[in-house]
Amino acid sequence: MRALVRPGNIKPQVMALQDVGAEIIEVNFYSVTALTTACAGASCVLSALSGLRPVIVDMQKRLLDAPASRYAALGAGSNTIWVDPGHDLVIGWRWHNGSPSERIKRVLAAPKS
Repeated sequence: MRALVRPGNIKPQVMALQDVGAEIIEVNFYSVTALTTACAGASCVLSALSGLRPVIVDMQKRLLDAPASRYAALGAGSNTIWVDPGHDLVIGWRWHNGSPSERIKRVLAAPKS
């Protein structure tokens, strides 16, 4: 797992990610090139960015412009949107409990019509 963080971020949450084995990568979120490099080889990008419009809309847009095969965004109240172009699939669900990855596995395993 890689965690992309803003340069100089030493918040306890970042250190906790590092303690559980995440590779911490400082990245300029204003640069699609830097995000593309940081996301290279990732099969999924999960965004936990929070803030006002410049972060929620503008930075997330740049993150989506960085190539990866799948994307997810988490919102308040455990709202999740999963975009998987390889399966021609968008999943949105609200106020869920449990593992989002388990829900996605169940959807991908469902019979195709």
